[in-house]
Amino acid sequence: MSQANNNASRRNLIARINTISRTNADLRRQLSREKIGRNAAQLGLEAVRSLLRKKKDQLQQLQTERNAIQDQRPQCGICHEPYCSNTDDKKARIYPCGHSACTWCINQIINTRNEEATRDRRIKRNMLQCPHCREETKMTQPEAKKMIRNFALEQQ
Repeated sequence: MSQANNNASRRNLIARINTISRTNADLRRQLSREKIGRNAAQLGLEAVRSLLRKKKDQLQQLQTERNAIQDQRPQCGICHEPYCSNTDDKKARIYPCGHSACTWCINQIINTRNEEATRDRRIKRNMLQCPHCREETKMTQPEAKKMIRNFALEQQ
């Protein structure tokens, strides 16, 4: 019986060794797949990073171009803001002398002149002075919105 027990013990041991060997082989295959998956994920991540760098560079280039274009747009000679037909304060207005300024700046000039006229009677309220050439124009009630718009400057 002892021989039979030894044989049974050997068979059990061999069966356990085979099970452990299969488990070991399965784990190695799984580990290999995990490594391959991790490597693929790292490659994918690098591809995404590379694409993001390219897109960031493209975005910076477009922003630079946009800024260059905006710098070329006509702007008010007083506040140096670009004229804009969509914004009442930034609409270009033409002085009778031919110079232009934005509505906001012209209104500021008119308001300042009115305040000065209140303090000094020699200053006439009904005179509008061009800030570029100082030519004065008589207006019944100086107001920027009554001046002719310079659509050519707003469209560029």
